[in-house]
Amino acid sequence: MLDILIWNVRGLNDPRKKAAVKEHILANKVSICCLQETKESFSQNDIRDISGGGMLSEFVCKPSIGASGGILICWNDSIWRMISSVEVYGPCEDSSRHVLWEELSQVKAVHGLPWCVLGDFNVTRFVEDRNRIAEEGLVDLPIANQNFTWSNLREVPALARLDRVLIDAEWEEAFPLCRLSGLPRICSDHSPLLLVGGDVARKPVWFRFENWWLLRLDFKHWWRVRGLRQQGF
Repeated sequence: MLDILIWNVRGLNDPRKKAAVKEHILANKVSICCLQETKESFSQNDIRDISGGGMLSEFVCKPSIGASGGILICWNDSIWRMISSVEVYGPCEDSSRHVLWEELSQVKAVHGLPWCVLGDFNVTRFVEDRNRIAEEGLVDLPIANQNFTWSNLREVPALARLDRVLIDAEWEEAFPLCRLSGLPRICSDHSPLLLVGGDVARKPVWFRFENWWLLRLDFKHWWRVRGLRQQGF
């Protein structure tokens, strides 16, 4: 199973938010955790605490600049080898968005694994972004149970979908049952997202008969025993 948590936590220096991240990881058996706007740097001990005792043993982080920004991705190493993913915390300035897409295009070119791009894109999908998503051969996964991922938390709230998961054809082929859903919004103005990969699609194993088997004097007995063993008897 491949379960990925994506969340703009708006500062992980709050003990409540660390507890919420840990709860999501443990409750959903998360194998990859992607956090944006952490506003912190991290050590191995921090990751062990956040993931509930070492479920996610590997990590890479980009520290915040002062009290803003920062991203963290931590993962279970056995799962990570199956895929390639890029965590995004998109620029707010429209003029910088083409740089983001150029970098994503370069990253995709060097990976041959199922590929996804996920995180807070900081945009509600302008025409340029929609065009680039199509040009890169990516699909914007719908969220199964909600339309928006961000709220300004006012009495009459402004709502938007800023957080996304984009996947390529190889990802769809490897994880045909993948599903994106929203988790309850707590401690942040962004909703956490959970990408459930489902079972990995396995290619059929073809039966191959070897002519030399017929040369065995005990072929009939050997074949009967071999067949029973494959059926688990």
